[in-house]
Amino acid sequence: MRVFTLLVVVCCGGFSGGEDYFRTKRIIYGRALLSSTAYDSTAFYVRLDSPVNLSWLFRYFAEPPLGFRFCGGSALTPHVVQTACHCIANKWTNPIKLKGFFYKLPLVKNGWEDMIIIHHGHQTEEQMVDGVWSRKFMVHEDCKRINRTNGITHDYGLILTREELKQSNNPNVKFSFVPLYTLLDLVRQYQRNMKQEAICLIIGFGAYQYAQKTPETKYIYDSPPVLQHGWRALRNYWQCYGITFDALQSSYGFPFEQHHHFDYVRDATWGCTTFFGKERNLGAPGDSGGPVMCGGVNFALMQSIYADFRNTINDSWEYIGLLAYSAFENAAEYREAMETRLWQYWGTDDLIPPVVIDRATVDPFHPDAHYPRPTEQ
Repeated sequence: MRVFTLLVVVCCGGFSGGEDYFRTKRIIYGRALLSSTAYDSTAFYVRLDSPVNLSWLFRYFAEPPLGFRFCGGSALTPHVVQTACHCIANKWTNPIKLKGFFYKLPLVKNGWEDMIIIHHGHQTEEQMVDGVWSRKFMVHEDCKRINRTNGITHDYGLILTREELKQSNNPNVKFSFVPLYTLLDLVRQYQRNMKQEAICLIIGFGAYQYAQKTPETKYIYDSPPVLQHGWRALRNYWQCYGITFDALQSSYGFPFEQHHHFDYVRDATWGCTTFFGKERNLGAPGDSGGPVMCGGVNFALMQSIYADFRNTINDSWEYIGLLAYSAFENAAEYREAMETRLWQYWGTDDLIPPVVIDRATVDPFHPDAHYPRPTEQ
């Protein structure tokens, strides 16, 4: 528990309101990645597609085709993909009071009825011929939407696959799956990157392309078939804190305070990024859940945006989910325990899962106990 205390580092929160609102993300102003790129995140990047014109009844027997992109993710192991909680939530419950504040809980996708297609380690749609079907969806135990702001705390989720993910076909990268860091490394990376305001690499299949800047900014909706990338700057905790409450007041017309509308220190599990120099890279619908590398390490996942994506002048603040808050899924000390816990979902019936040790953080692997799929209200 002492180690977990170190990991519970404060970071910034996100929310929506007015004309600016939470969006799942794609990369605007992004540039195509060359096939010879050595960016490691391209090797463990996962694109999540929704099947097109294919009934759930036939998905189990059909080969997974190229579908409609809706989110990104990172391959943790050949059978486990990490993405954002809101990517695998069908909808949210009515507000429920928890720990003094009102939240909405995620209603997770059904493993049979809501199967999705997972493409791993590919930079172009032409390469996406070996996708696999999803098997089960899980969300972090503390994933919930803040009712007053629509910000999402602990926006982490897992997808289990029906078949093994293929290795990356890029010989220039070191990893086909997310590299493991120790608990201490996760803490050091957080402290270093936040203090130095590191530069972050974001990747995804962007849906918007920049058309013109004057007399007004315009974009065209044209999803490129090649993975896009861009650079953004991480901001420190206090800058995130300040812009969070300034933006809330601007959107809702009245001031928000730390312990009156939500617990910022407890609920804010993400960091802030802004434009980097003259770079004007943004996220937009569809990039949520994809990996974010800051300071050369896998540091976060794409989460949400609070900015007018048409504005090319201001800093356009965006939010990323920090992996320091998902240590069980990302720390080397817990990898064996995580795989043991998930064994039952792909092990055979005659094999009994080994005993599971307790985790130092909260346990996100019992979604049915916390987030049942209720009947329509």
